[in-house]
Amino acid sequence: MTKEELDLIEKAGLLVVGWFLGLLTTAAQKRRRVSTLKKALEAEIADAKRWLLLTKLHLEQMLQLCAVGEIASQGPVKIPVPIFATNFAEATLKLNEGERGSFNAIYTRIGLVNEHHDKLMELNRIVADDVTRMGELAGELELYYTNVWTAIHLIEFHLRNGKNLNKVFNSDPELGLEYYQRIQKQIGDRLMGLANEARDLGPDKLRQRHASGGTALTHE
Repeated sequence: MTKEELDLIEKAGLLVVGWFLGLLTTAAQKRRRVSTLKKALEAEIADAKRWLLLTKLHLEQMLQLCAVGEIASQGPVKIPVPIFATNFAEATLKLNEGERGSFNAIYTRIGLVNEHHDKLMELNRIVADDVTRMGELAGELELYYTNVWTAIHLIEFHLRNGKNLNKVFNSDPELGLEYYQRIQKQIGDRLMGLANEARDLGPDKLRQRHASGGTALTHE
């Protein structure tokens, strides 16, 4: 074998080694990126919980004003989820079944919450000109409030069980029918309490309290 042939074989071997190392580097970078995205999603849902708690307070104020035939001049904002919107498909490649199920449940519920926001803002404008649709506004507020409450619960469950989601997501009683029914009762009781307090206070005192930053009842 000539020196030229040996040199060609050596160069070919180096190319193969370089290609293989490149694959390993790319794979390692992809694993690190997916791991970073997972942490970013967890941080995003923790931030979303804070937005949802603020939304819950706004909705309680709006529900109370609606109960006495009044319309709020301000409302909640949409829940921002930019990481989910742009990177979730990539992140799911390395999530286990429980993590995927939990994240999907959370972000689906947040999507519903944001849809309610658009409906509510439009309906609020309509009712300002047509008070006969106040009952429709009240119904939309209650649905909005229920989905916000549920989203908060799903996030708390995820953050509390982060390392065990694959084990508990499909089996934990906390996500079962009995618990769901109990949550619905708590929401119903809360809505009733808000309406009763609103009627006791009347529109003037409600507006004074909301203008001063006061909240409805005791925040739960």
